[in-house]
Amino acid sequence: MKGEGKDETLVLDYEKLEYRPQAKAGFPSLEAAKNIEDLGERIKTLVTSPDRGGQFAWKILEKTLLYSAERIPEVSDDVVNIDRR
Repeated sequence: MKGEGKDETLVLDYEKLEYRPQAKAGFPSLEAAKNIEDLGERIKTLVTSPDRGGQFAWKILEKTLLYSAERIPEVSDDVVNIDRR
């Protein structure tokens, strides 16, 4: 939908079966993590948060890390040398 020169994203309200403007999601985990400068601490804070945002972040990161670990034999003879290539 067009409105004042900007595209508007609509989502289906499954309870009313009508389209409505998309609402931004707000999660305490994102608010807490965005103010942490150290990347490792920021990721740890996000993925250990019990809210839906933290649970989603962990679900995605977990799968990504597992996939990466499974590919190590294709890329390197050992874990130590994987970053040296």
